[in-house]
Amino acid sequence: MSRAPRTTYADQARAAWGAPPAWISTLAETVDRDGVKMAAEAIGYSATTAYEVIRGQYKGRLDAVEQAVRAALMRDHVTCPVLGEITGAACLQAQSRKVRP
Repeated sequence: MSRAPRTTYADQARAAWGAPPAWISTLAETVDRDGVKMAAEAIGYSATTAYEVIRGQYKGRLDAVEQAVRAALMRDHVTCPVLGEITGAACLQAQSRKVRP
């Protein structure tokens, strides 16, 4: 008796989104490669959130998840007026800090 081939997260993203945006594909491929827990930790969200985003079922701020995926997994760079050229992940981290006088 043979098993049916395992459905990948990339397959699930294509089923949910049709032609998924690049950041969704990147998230799904990262989950397939590293596991949902590791991918979720990398973007600063729960495994449930990552799964729901990939499947097109997430009810929260999709733009915030997109920003986190681009910063952590796609290595976007930004020009910060204070810190200069930094990664998107460093930018998100700096933005979450309390302002110091």
